[in-house]
Amino acid sequence: MNWNDISDKFKHDGSLRDIYVNQIESSTWDDFIKGIRNSKYKFVFTYNQQSQEIPENYEDIKLLQKSGVTLLSIYLPSGTRSNCLFFVEYEIELDITPVEITDESSFLELCNFLRWLANLTKKCTIVTYEDEQDNPFFEVLPIAR
Repeated sequence: MNWNDISDKFKHDGSLRDIYVNQIESSTWDDFIKGIRNSKYKFVFTYNQQSQEIPENYEDIKLLQKSGVTLLSIYLPSGTRSNCLFFVEYEIELDITPVEITDESSFLELCNFLRWLANLTKKCTIVTYEDEQDNPFFEVLPIAR
């Protein structure tokens, strides 16, 4: 899919766009955390709005969430930010602000991130309007190995 075909999906409407990797296990979360640590992407992990090193695994993040709020912000090269709040064990959910996807270049960066995520998790990665998980408008499949 090219930018001209999808640009209208990123028009500002006051809502976010969600990225999902569905039907995962806690080990997939651990792979995601390790992958982010070892990736080219800049990221910031916060606990109760204070930056700290990202925990080694998903279980440690869930322990932190018993007494506070966790947030992982991942920055694409142009500065587009994707946020992860670690809501549930069975899916990775991230969100992006559509106003940061403004042209073909920023869309291609997003596509590269989605491809990286799909290959890392070995799962289809989808993009939806906010809270419309069952209605994806874009998906990236992992490369079969």
